[in-house]
Amino acid sequence: MRLVRASSIVSALSLLASTTALATPAAALAATGDQPTIAYYRTIVANSNALSAVRVTENGYMAIDSYIGKVSSLRWEWGGKLPSGYIRAKETITYRQANRQISWISDLLTPVTQPGYEIPVLLLMTRGGDYAGYATATGSARCFYRYPASNFPYSGGHPLWSTGGNFEPRVRHGNQVKVTSTYRSGGRSVTEVDTVDATTKLFTGSVQHFGKGTAPSATAYTAVDTYKTLVPAPRLPNIPLCK
Repeated sequence: MRLVRASSIVSALSLLASTTALATPAAALAATGDQPTIAYYRTIVANSNALSAVRVTENGYMAIDSYIGKVSSLRWEWGGKLPSGYIRAKETITYRQANRQISWISDLLTPVTQPGYEIPVLLLMTRGGDYAGYATATGSARCFYRYPASNFPYSGGHPLWSTGGNFEPRVRHGNQVKVTSTYRSGGRSVTEVDTVDATTKLFTGSVQHFGKGTAPSATAYTAVDTYKTLVPAPRLPNIPLCK
């Protein structure tokens, strides 16, 4: 499982207000269930954490409310919720890893449905700080605003993947191996199905089904990820601050 999963609470108090994370680190979860599958999964985790850079395309997790005008908005929400005024966003996430630790993350949020005014958002999570800006057509940003780390769904300084939860016996379909695990995160029950390439022994995708949480707004949702190794590894973008 990826260690960056978090739930969130809407806190839209001002132009640049966003969200507050309530994270349950997956690293705290023990691995139980089918022991051969757990051993296999740990090998895949070790291989994937050794990659220099990974591109994750994710749907179903983020929403944005971002536009420029007399009154502007630069807001994002995560955890499957869709507050009033927000629209769904597809994520294109780049994880840069060094020494099996995440060193920085970029996350391009692109509107899935386009009412005509929503602007893509680029999030950057780095060791030197966390930033967000209006994204251009090329996926970069002309300038960034700095935010507290709690306003972001992901963080660095730890491995991207870990082994935790209750594992069912793995199932192979041709060159794909499916591994199903269940666990709890942020007060929700989660069923995760990871796909592994049997030849490269790397993760290629994941589907996470999140059950309803305890809060009335914590509805059930599904997040779908695909993974791609990036060669060569990208450099951290420039981060000019907006004036």
